[in-house]
Amino acid sequence: MSGTMSEDLADPGAGHVAGLGAELHLDHVTVEVPDLPAAVGQFEEQLGLRVSVSPSAPQRHGRVYLARAYLEVAARPDGPTWDVTHVFLRFSDPQQLRSHLEEAELVYRFQVYEGVDGRWDDVEIDAAGVPMPILVRRTEPAEVARDWPPPLDHPHPGGAFALAAVHIPVASIDAAAPLYSRLLAVEAPRDCTGP
Repeated sequence: MSGTMSEDLADPGAGHVAGLGAELHLDHVTVEVPDLPAAVGQFEEQLGLRVSVSPSAPQRHGRVYLARAYLEVAARPDGPTWDVTHVFLRFSDPQQLRSHLEEAELVYRFQVYEGVDGRWDDVEIDAAGVPMPILVRRTEPAEVARDWPPPLDHPHPGGAFALAAVHIPVASIDAAAPLYSRLLAVEAPRDCTGP
């Protein structure tokens, strides 16, 4: 997986996808790094991005807040290099999401995830080897969850304010396109070709 950051995205809400009654928005992308303090320095010095280190996990977790989305920076000491490992799409209505996933005939697991500073509803889609986004909704603490992810209050020194694109490599476009088409309630392009 690879993520692309850009400062020229005209509409920071462009990550919004209206599905069959289930709205999905880009929530966050996880970047795993071997050493969090070193990565914080690289984000700031080389990319012009401020990392907010989580007070409850200062050696292993931080976030780069953007406009209603963020990069999650997580330490994985056994990892040899930086790696984008997960993409998360935000939903707001669990019942609408369940209805949409069932109508789209997608197999999923609905679970609760306990993070370093809160709790999320996590929905993982079983896609038989096709990497799929995790669908999330922050639920606790309630006062934070109401406005999560937060707006970008202070510009980054490098000027970035949104994720312009997230690229997810797949082994087979023919296998992935119908799954993403059903998840996002969009028609798959007819000229999809790939390995």
